[in-house]
Amino acid sequence: MTSPDAASAGPTREGTDPADPVVRFLAAVQSGVPEIYFNGMAHGLSHSDVFSVLERNGRAVAVLNMSYTTAKTLSIMLGQIISQFEELTDRDILTTIAVEKAFSEKKTQGGNDE
Repeated sequence: MTSPDAASAGPTREGTDPADPVVRFLAAVQSGVPEIYFNGMAHGLSHSDVFSVLERNGRAVAVLNMSYTTAKTLSIMLGQIISQFEELTDRDILTTIAVEKAFSEKKTQGGNDE
């Protein structure tokens, strides 16, 4: 059984095609696999793999290890999803890099509107 948060956080359409990302999402949530939220990350590589340290509020919550092929595919697929979202909403999503730069520039200018 899914938690209320898990059920409301993701897609809701029903389907049966195992290749459909929504079907795969719902199956994963229903199987009880860990759900991880992160708002920061660090990445690196070895001779054979790529890794990502996923962080929430500066604390590591998971480490992902993947092949170069999987990492590149993930990069392309996430880029496509974000592009679709930006097109649908007619809004560009800021990266954490851009937000950090803006905060830094504002701080340098002496502004602190908090």
